[in-house]
Amino acid sequence: MLRKISIFSLILVVAITVSCKKTERQTTSQTDDFGGFIESAGSSTLNMGYVLRVGAGLYSIDESTGDEKDAMKWLLSMNLGDNIMTGISRKATFTGTNNVSTIYDVTEVRTSTGRDGYALDLQIAVGGSLAVVVDERANLYRTPNAIDVMGSTISRKTVVVYYPETNNNGYVEIRAYDPEARANRHGNFVRFSSLSTRPADVQASILLQTALPLRVEVAAEKNRRDALLETAMLDYPDSVFYSEIYEAANPAPSGDEEIPQWLSDELKND
Repeated sequence: MLRKISIFSLILVVAITVSCKKTERQTTSQTDDFGGFIESAGSSTLNMGYVLRVGAGLYSIDESTGDEKDAMKWLLSMNLGDNIMTGISRKATFTGTNNVSTIYDVTEVRTSTGRDGYALDLQIAVGGSLAVVVDERANLYRTPNAIDVMGSTISRKTVVVYYPETNNNGYVEIRAYDPEARANRHGNFVRFSSLSTRPADVQASILLQTALPLRVEVAAEKNRRDALLETAMLDYPDSVFYSEIYEAANPAPSGDEEIPQWLSDELKND
């Protein structure tokens, strides 16, 4: 009997040791994944977030002193709706092609592909959840009260980040960039019923918003545009935006286009 108990105890000790080592390896691996980003940002300040604009920039600061005059360099574009990890916020300077320098509020981020850098605060949202505007006229409010309705609206298909914890009287706070109005909508409220949180609607709109600015007269951009719209139709056929995506992919011929010669000949014969 004692022998059986001893063997059982030994097995239990081995199992606990293996489990502890496995947990330690997982923890070490997760820490290594974020590496210097955690060291720099401080683990207490890390939050998940989202990109709010098509082509939002990721920037680097080669010589960081912490001063607002530290110069940023453009690294790459990020995608609308991308998940990002956000860290410390600060100010930094970017000089555009016209040699005009502007000081921006920026936040340290790590992209979903593992690239580290800084993003403009106007182009990202920290925390929250993704949604998309589905109403034709979604009014904006200063507070979660009907009487505080503003004179402006947010366009249908606009991808937003909303904050569930702010839900009050059926209104939620949002952060967004309205591509039709070309305006930031930060800190405003909308009726929650004006939004859809369905992944099919959110992802379909992201693909549509990414495709629309691409120029059909540039071959490479047209190919990308066609691929994005095709993916939106095939992958999200139940999206509320399906008809709009279909129309973008198959635009009706304008009245100014010439009638094909073969059709002109047939009409003459008739």
